This record gives sequence, C-alpha cells and structure tokens, in this order.
Amino acid sequence: IRLDPFVILPARRNSRGDDDPGSEAEKPTDELGFAHLVRSIKRSGLIQPIGVRLLEDGDYELVFGENRLKAFRLARPGEQIECLIVGSGDYPFLEEATANDFHALLLNLTENLHRRRLKPWEIAQSIYDLHRLAPGMPWPQLAERLAVSADYCKILYRIRKCLQPDLWELYRRCGETLRLEVNDLKRIVAIVDPAAQRAEWNRTVESKRKVGGGR
Repeated sequence: IRLDPFVILPARRNSRGDDDPGSEAEKPTDELGFAHLVRSIKRSGLIQPIGVRLLEDGDYELVFGENRLKAFRLARPGEQIECLIVGSGDYPFLEEATANDFHALLLNLTENLHRRRLKPWEIAQSIYDLHRLAPGMPWPQLAERLAVSADYCKILYRIRKCLQPDLWELYRRCGETLRLEVNDLKRIVAIVDPAAQRAEWNRTVESKRKVGGGR
C-alpha cells in the first residue's frame, strides 16, 4: 500500500524515544547517517518499506521505519511512501487491542535491535513494557522473538522494575556519562532496601568516576 507520508501518525510505542537525552553522544553520527539516507532515497527511492498499522478510527500509525519516513518526507516531497500493513500477530492469550500494541512494540524493538545500537535503558524499558502487556508470555518465548537470551531479558526487566524511580530516571537521562554497566545495575537492584540501594548506587558511581575520571 502507498500512503501520504504526512498522514502517518508517529508510533505510540517506540523502543527509542525522541526525548532521550542519554543518546546525545550519537547525534553527530546519526545526522551524517540521516543525510546519507535522504540522498539515497532521493536518488534511488525507498528500498525497504516502512511498517504501519491500521487503527480503529481509520488512521495509520507508524510501527517501524521512523528514520526512513522522515527521510522520505524530505527526499520525495509530494510522493506517496510504500508501506507494509502490520497485523496483530499470533497471540491467542491476549485481547485484540493488547495484541496489537504488543505486536507493534515487539516489531519496533526487533528492528531497532538489528538496525542500530540501542542503549541498555531503551531495551530495558521496551522489555518491561512488553512484559506488562503480556505477563503470561514465558521469557524464553519473548527472548526467541527478539533473538536475545532469556536471561538478558529477565535482567533488563528486573533493572527497570526494581531500580528506584529517581535512580532509573537518572540512569535514563545520564547513562553514558555515568558509565554504569548492566552488571553494575544487576548488583544494585539486588538490594531491596531503598536507602541501601541508593548508597550502593552512589558508591558505584563514585568508583567509576575515580577510575575513569568521569564528570
């Protein structure tokens, strides 16, 4: 199907938010890549369609291919963009509306995992959201769909779920500066008491600063 690229609604469930300040370090590279994508589409057209889903009100919402959509709008003004209509997937244990949301986020995360380097907090948030949408889905089944290990899914889910809200927000906003690794966070969230968890967070951040000279 071909659609006017300007009538396609942005993805409500996106594994990588536009407001993610933690990815500032990637912006120069992303800008160069985006400029190349615009030139490529202008010269050769869109090689791979974007994915959209049909909403109940008749609108189309983006599922995956955000950069391609933005680049197409610049490269081919006045033209329609080729789209794949994404269904709800095969999730008999979910209600239709939930299945639609789950499938859209799953496809979005899967594409972003393969196409670009997502930050651990971006993956953790998406896995957390997927599990909340389908809490009955076994971890191995979800991991298989994402082509990652079940242990990796469970670790990131636990980090998102068990890290104190203020610490999670700090990690999401300043993850690169803090240089905290998944194993660091795994140890921190194993501490249930909020005060003790914050103390371990501060100790770990301070040790990273001393070793690496971080800000």
